[in-house]
Amino acid sequence: MKELNLGPENYCFKFDISEYNDIALLFSGGADSTLLLYLLLLENQIFSKKISAYVIDRHNRPVAKAKHIHRLLIEKFDTVIELQVLKIPRVEQHKEVIVGSLLLADQHEIVMSGVNKYPSDQSIRPNYIFQHFKDTETLKLPFKQLEKYHIIDAFYKLGVEDLLPHTHSCGLQLASPCQYHCFNCKERAWAYNVLGRESNFGV
Repeated sequence: MKELNLGPENYCFKFDISEYNDIALLFSGGADSTLLLYLLLLENQIFSKKISAYVIDRHNRPVAKAKHIHRLLIEKFDTVIELQVLKIPRVEQHKEVIVGSLLLADQHEIVMSGVNKYPSDQSIRPNYIFQHFKDTETLKLPFKQLEKYHIIDAFYKLGVEDLLPHTHSCGLQLASPCQYHCFNCKERAWAYNVLGRESNFGV
């Protein structure tokens, strides 16, 4: 079980996969899912579980960038986990992850997502909220109590902050992150600011 004290308040976060055998991960290549895959691979050195990774071909076209950071992680751990592209029916943007998790729940024991808590700074919250995105028997959200600054801090506490510039968080279809226009970039800048670190928007 990996245990970390995160953020200025030293929030105690514990990550444990010991009770699961077949884990599907929704992987976008963002900071959240990259941290989640890193922790899964770290824990898997002890538990040797079956791990499958899936990227949804979403509105912001994350597939190529997700494959890049996925490859870096696989090489770091010298293991083999294929990143599969998950095709889902056309739905509203904020329902893509929910629909993807439901599809995978029919094929795996559990589905994990890196969805985290919305910022305590309400001025940058998005217009929609994942009201139905909650822990269930098949869907697990290990970061549900973590805000973005906890996620960023975890990379530093684990000594893998070099991965952050390779992650992709921007919600717009751009070659480079918009930095201060979409919710994802605003949240990321806010997180670095909380930690007193220079902002890095990834790729």
